[in-house]
Amino acid sequence: MLDRPEPDAMTGTAPHGSDLAEPRRRGSLVAGALWMFVLSLLLGWLPIIGAAIAGVVGGLQVGAPGPAVMVAILPALLAALAVWLIGSALHLSVLGILVGAGVFLVVVVHTVPLLLGAWLGGSISQRRTIG
Repeated sequence: MLDRPEPDAMTGTAPHGSDLAEPRRRGSLVAGALWMFVLSLLLGWLPIIGAAIAGVVGGLQVGAPGPAVMVAILPALLAALAVWLIGSALHLSVLGILVGAGVFLVVVVHTVPLLLGAWLGGSISQRRTIG
């Protein structure tokens, strides 16, 4: 059996010179966003569960709950903004606002389970790397 030093119980840091002091691998925001996007498209026929599964997998890839939630909400905001800008560019400002708001509501209904799944996946991933 190898004699490995234990991390300090108060700070959670390893003693100097041990292999426990190596930084843990962090997740990738781009990989998490791609997983969320692809799985959301593939599992879109499962209204709530599909988005939650995509969020959990993407959150696991990102590695922390905060960034995972940000990665999950950014596409919803960008989609609503794009629809509003297209409607406004066509000089349909009132219609652009209404269609943009409608698309935003539909996207939010899909995004809520995605956000919850991303938070859960990020929390699981963070807990796995800490403990």
